[in-house]
Amino acid sequence: MKKHLLFFVFLVSSLPVWSQEDIKKEIIAFTDSTELIIRNGRKLIAGKTVSGDHQSAISTLNYLKETVDEKYIILYPAEEILVAIACRNFELFLYVARNWNSLMEGKVRTFQMESISDEIHAYLGNEMPFILEDVNNSPLPETEKTLMQLYIRYYLNDSHTDLNKDLKKYVKTHPDSEYNPFANELRQLTFTGRMNFCLGYGNEFLHGPITDNFDSHMQVMNFEIDGFVNRLYLSLFMNGSVSRELSKNNLPVKDRDWTHPSGDKVSSLKYGLKIGKSLYSTDKLNFYPYIVIGGYEINSQSSLAENDSDEKNNLTGTFCPGVGASCDLILKKWQTQNIYDPEGFLFIRPSIGYDYFLSNKEISKGGNLYFNLSLGVSLGGMH
Repeated sequence: MKKHLLFFVFLVSSLPVWSQEDIKKEIIAFTDSTELIIRNGRKLIAGKTVSGDHQSAISTLNYLKETVDEKYIILYPAEEILVAIACRNFELFLYVARNWNSLMEGKVRTFQMESISDEIHAYLGNEMPFILEDVNNSPLPETEKTLMQLYIRYYLNDSHTDLNKDLKKYVKTHPDSEYNPFANELRQLTFTGRMNFCLGYGNEFLHGPITDNFDSHMQVMNFEIDGFVNRLYLSLFMNGSVSRELSKNNLPVKDRDWTHPSGDKVSSLKYGLKIGKSLYSTDKLNFYPYIVIGGYEINSQSSLAENDSDEKNNLTGTFCPGVGASCDLILKKWQTQNIYDPEGFLFIRPSIGYDYFLSNKEISKGGNLYFNLSLGVSLGGMH
């Protein structure tokens, strides 16, 4: 009786273990047929595409769309448009572009899938020039043909600045086009911008009546925070003299009750805004002219100023509009591991420019020719 009781207890305690093992085997053996169909179907589409059997690739895609539950994602829009262009199925390309914002609506079921893009990218590396030729020779309406040409330019890594400009023109020319959501997506992808931090050294050569009172040659240090938005250049800058500059005459200090003595030290300060446009840009350099809106002043550094509570003892100041040009020469470029982080550049920037001192006071009249060389660090794109 005791043996029977022990056996019964052992049997009852073993049932949950056997039950868990059965569940584990059932889970391992379970296969989602839809998942299998989509996985294999994607591989088949990619294989037939790169092998040149384009009609079969499109037929396979259509079969999946017709038989698989529409809640499942078969190809993402970016993948489908790659397949369309690789198979030279321009109707499918235009369908995807036309419905770019709605293709993912209702697609709520997915699973981790191997990317097919790399395989198709390798194929398109050789085929894209021939596909572009087919697009150019196609009987498509000009609006649709232009859209495909713009996409191919994007794929071939054409200048993003120029391409962004042409995409903007396309959307503006065809404001009611059903392809505009796709074109605007490309515009966002081709938007370029970068921010720069520069520190430099240069020389200023004054001329005109202002040199009757101050040395005509000054060595300066300059600091800039600037940036590019596509081709537009904007800069906030400031520079000041670092060499030993002397006044030639006794000069009154603005809004002070003392006079700066002849032969005492002075310093220059220039500040303002630059606005320009990139005219020529490659991966190695960027050339751009600009206009300057700013101010120029010379301040006393006399020992008499030490007793003055105001740190700024102005001898002369003037509004100084000007023009100039710079060229950023890339020394080193780096790309972060995360694709969403910006690129970085180390560059040198030679600059030349001329400022006109716009003043009704004789002491401030004249102009300034300058040459600068700066070292800069940039974050953002330069394409």
